[in-house]
Amino acid sequence: LDRAYLQYEPVWAEGVTLLFGKMGNPFFKPGKSQLIWDDDVNPEGVALQYESSLNECTDLFVNAAGLWVEENSSDADVSLWGVQGGLVHDLDGSKLTWGGSYFKYGNIQGEPTIFDPKDGFGNSVTTVGTDTFYMYDYELVEGFAEYGTKLGDTPLTVYGDYVVNTASGVSDDTGWAIGAKYNKAKSPGTWQLGYEYRDIEKDATVGVFTDSDFVGGGTDGRGHKFSVAYAIARNATLGATYFMTERDADGDGNRNDDYDRLQLDLKVKF
Repeated sequence: LDRAYLQYEPVWAEGVTLLFGKMGNPFFKPGKSQLIWDDDVNPEGVALQYESSLNECTDLFVNAAGLWVEENSSDADVSLWGVQGGLVHDLDGSKLTWGGSYFKYGNIQGEPTIFDPKDGFGNSVTTVGTDTFYMYDYELVEGFAEYGTKLGDTPLTVYGDYVVNTASGVSDDTGWAIGAKYNKAKSPGTWQLGYEYRDIEKDATVGVFTDSDFVGGGTDGRGHKFSVAYAIARNATLGATYFMTERDADGDGNRNDDYDRLQLDLKVKF
């Protein structure tokens, strides 16, 4: 099962939602960017979401979570603590969302790499025998913004996302993305275009959780992402995504390996 969780919305705390279990990502992602979080990440733990209206044009949202990342039988578990806050402004038919986040991984430095003991997914690692271990901690500060409007009757969204790893000793610590989406493939016969440029250094975030398709998965890459989608039926969409990227293949710090990928997708909802 991808998800198995309990959602509780107490009547005595308006605007509060509590989540327990293996859930969908509780944090806002501008433009659904996968700079920090791949779309397939379904974390496990406890999360709190809060929304409140500050005035007729502005809403406040806060997301916080304590999550298990990796259980270790002989050592402390790897954990993740995160808090995020932002504002949503209604601008006479347009919408501006902006805010920031702080994510801190606990007990990760010196621990075996998550998911695959032989692959750091772009992160800086040390090798002992056949196993790899994280060289640094990960304490991420994120800033983001998303603006949605219309060109005539056609929806347009532009967004930006920026993250820096503030942990001690990290040099390749920054990642950022900017992008846009035009129109929306929703009802039969409608279409959507998308573009994103991304640059993510080796230790800007934990590589195993970032986009698994960009530069073959993980960090230490940069490049373009082009996408198109067409709704062929009410709940079915045909799409194509092309990644034109570069990554550091030989570990010398120079992104000198072209990595291009074309994906074709048929998505059906039911």
